Amino acid sequence: MTIDMSKLYQIKIPDLLKGALVAAGTVIFASLAPSIQSGVLPTMHEITTTFPYGLAAFGSYIVKNFFTNSDGKFAVKDPI
Repeated sequence: MTIDMSKLYQIKIPDLLKGALVAAGTVIFASLAPSIQSGVLPTMHEITTTFPYGLAAFGSYIVKNFFTNSDGKFAVKDPI
């Protein structure tokens, strides 16, 4: 199985979906960590306060993919 990676300075739909998955995972784990320590489920307030972390994770993932070429190398032109 081959992975169809985006070219340098391009973002594809799978990149956005993976970024959303990274963001959701960040929000879930960031809100669950204190809850596991205290032994109670997270409240809606605790979950919503972790959304900025999710947005930061999404943005970081998209920026990383935007500057990564189809060979997986950061900020290097695609081979011709």
